[in-house]
Amino acid sequence: MDILEKYYPDEDHILVFDNATTHLKRADDALSARKMPKNPSATWGISKIVKDAQGRAIVGGDGKVLIEKIPMADARHPNGQLQPLYFPTGHEKAGWFKGMAQILLERGYLNALKLLAECKDFKC
Repeated sequence: MDILEKYYPDEDHILVFDNATTHLKRADDALSARKMPKNPSATWGISKIVKDAQGRAIVGGDGKVLIEKIPMADARHPNGQLQPLYFPTGHEKAGWFKGMAQILLERGYLNALKLLAECKDFKC
């Protein structure tokens, strides 16, 4: 780096970079409780930027980047069995996202409906 060579030519330098945000990357449809609604939702989905074959964001006629909503991939129970995150065909809410409370109920957390989805001001 030019500035180090110019002002500290006789010193050894160790540069440390924090790339913590790279550790957060996961598949677009991977399970994440972030912004997940507590209750069932017919419209909730993961917002994803629409990209072309070369991986570039597609811009609409209004000049804004196109966004699409995609469903989350199924989860897995501790025994390896799939846990669908959307109500199945034939259910009164078929295709709806189940919501955190229902997902937790299916995992044995019987008080899930009473739990807060988020603590006020993140003070739990």
